[in-house]
Amino acid sequence: MGIGNESFASQITISTVSSRPLGISIADFNNGRMLDFVIVNYGTHSISVVYGYGSGRYSNPIIYFTGYDSFPVTLAIGDFNKGSYLDIAVELYVASAVPRYTIWKQQ
Repeated sequence: MGIGNESFASQITISTVSSRPLGISIADFNNGRMLDFVIVNYGTHSISVVYGYGSGRYSNPIIYFTGYDSFPVTLAIGDFNKGSYLDIAVELYVASAVPRYTIWKQQ
């Protein structure tokens, strides 16, 4: 985290255990005026959403399963349903099939 004097605070480690993360995207998903992030977990067929609370504090990861043998590889963020909240689209590389997409829409 930048601390405003051209230096950074100590790193913060958030464990992904053996999920084999492939990508990350950072945005304010809950309109809380703090940056949150979502991680693509190829190894556990899931994504993890972590909410920022400010001052270097974060929520525990909230894990969303993408399906058996779904292998999520990339993601995109946007307000796809015009609901005033950011949604998450995930590209899934399904074994022996055409790639497909899953979208999580916030209500």
